[in-house]
Amino acid sequence: MDLTKEKYDAMMNMLLDRAKHNREKYGYRDAGKFTQCALIIGPKLEQAISPLAWKDEREKRAQMHALSKAAEAVAALAVVLITDTRWSDSDKISDYFKLPPVKEIGIEKWQELYGEVLSRYGGRMENLPRELWTEAVCIIGKGPMIETRLVSAHYREGPLDTVEWVGDEYGSDEGYMHRFDLLPQWWAGHDD
Repeated sequence: MDLTKEKYDAMMNMLLDRAKHNREKYGYRDAGKFTQCALIIGPKLEQAISPLAWKDEREKRAQMHALSKAAEAVAALAVVLITDTRWSDSDKISDYFKLPPVKEIGIEKWQELYGEVLSRYGGRMENLPRELWTEAVCIIGKGPMIETRLVSAHYREGPLDTVEWVGDEYGSDEGYMHRFDLLPQWWAGHDD
């Protein structure tokens, strides 16, 4: 069986719909109840799902390494991460904290400076001024024969502890190539 583009796209959109439903049912303030997970798709399109949880970057990287090893062991066609996440806007952060733009100094140097800023805020993005970060449920897929793809639904706090969806819910952010380097490739001969 093949994991066609049509099957892959339909699966990504269905997973995003489910993630949105799951995120809504906990209300805005109970974000920690959303179970992050990974879906491994085997060579015959069989699926296995595994919950994921980490308390810091080291644990997250260790789990992604283990997930990659599991995908390798079953010759997975794809791995899809389903997560509730926050991310920062590098342009807004550069302006706000007077950091040189990424374009000028490169991502590695910028991340080093951003790390120094973040350390002054307890190492947690949510401690930064609210206008500098975004929340979303994200579905990120990667595999040896599929294009790495991210679909996301952005949200904010709504009235009475609800989740209010904003922005392009099914945008793939085509202006930026999501390589999903956090999950090491498990297949041979690919420089993804």
